[in-house]
Amino acid sequence: MSQPAATRMLREIEDMFGCQLFERLPRGMRPTALGLQLVRFAEASLNSLDRCAEDLAVRRQGGYGYLAIAPSWGQRPTW
Repeated sequence: MSQPAATRMLREIEDMFGCQLFERLPRGMRPTALGLQLVRFAEASLNSLDRCAEDLAVRRQGGYGYLAIAPSWGQRPTW
């Protein structure tokens, strides 16, 4: 992604949220407090999506968990 495209995308995101997410510095930029909060939320969201994809893959292959069956001694049959 080119520098102008990345800058444009960041400005659009800031406009969407209605706040400045990054402080522009002479040599780069750094996230504001709100930007850090957004980064933490984005990381958690991506981790959740990864877990979801893994879970779906396991279920798609027919496996998930286990089933344990045991007698209930209070309900055993009397012969």
